[in-house]
Amino acid sequence: MLLEKLRRLGGESPATFVSIVAMTIDKHAGGHYSTNEDYEAVNTLANKLDKLSEDPKDYLGLQSMVYIIWPKIKKEEGKTMDDICLQTNLLAKELRCFRELPTKRQEELRDVCLDLSKRIKVEENSSYRMGLAA
Repeated sequence: MLLEKLRRLGGESPATFVSIVAMTIDKHAGGHYSTNEDYEAVNTLANKLDKLSEDPKDYLGLQSMVYIIWPKIKKEEGKTMDDICLQTNLLAKELRCFRELPTKRQEELRDVCLDLSKRIKVEENSSYRMGLAA
């Protein structure tokens, strides 16, 4: 699962970690600067997404990304694993260079991170209810 891929990031829950990334992007889009540690969190998320995109066998993690990348489609609706891997990889690349992107795109990336955080929180809650939480 995507949750497992993001587990143990700096002591925070994965959902909290991705929320920190969203806040970092939001501050930058608003003309404010964050700490180097915050910017490093963005790079760490990008690296995790890169690894996820390189492992098409990780069906559950990539399946979660479908709802983040294409939030308005029903299920996979014509999307192949290659499509999902490519889009996940492109998202990672944009996260790495988000400071050079136009403000509108930074705001869109912030929203993607917020959606990702929500999705992870659902997985965390599901794992907890099933007694699988670490």
